[in-house]
Amino acid sequence: MAMKKINTEKKESSEKIIGEDLVSNSFRNQKTYQQQMRLADMESQLKKLKGQLTKTKEQLEETEVLLREELSSGKQLQKMKDDYSNWVADPRDVRFDESWRL
Repeated sequence: MAMKKINTEKKESSEKIIGEDLVSNSFRNQKTYQQQMRLADMESQLKKLKGQLTKTKEQLEETEVLLREELSSGKQLQKMKDDYSNWVADPRDVRFDESWRL
């Protein structure tokens, strides 16, 4: 009888190990799947950020070109003339006139 009990204990311990292996494999598979999903999400975000960076670089280049054009001396003087050529003082504009205060 004592021998039979030992065999049963060995059987139970091997079943526990197999069960633990299944659980740990399942846990590892789940962890691996989660890591793969996170990696895919990060790659997607990286792709979007690269697209945004490309757009930003293009906008910066366009802005630099416009700024260079605006800073050229002839263009700057002409723009000033255009801005003030049809400006007429409005008598209701009292922003700089403090005499109306009591």
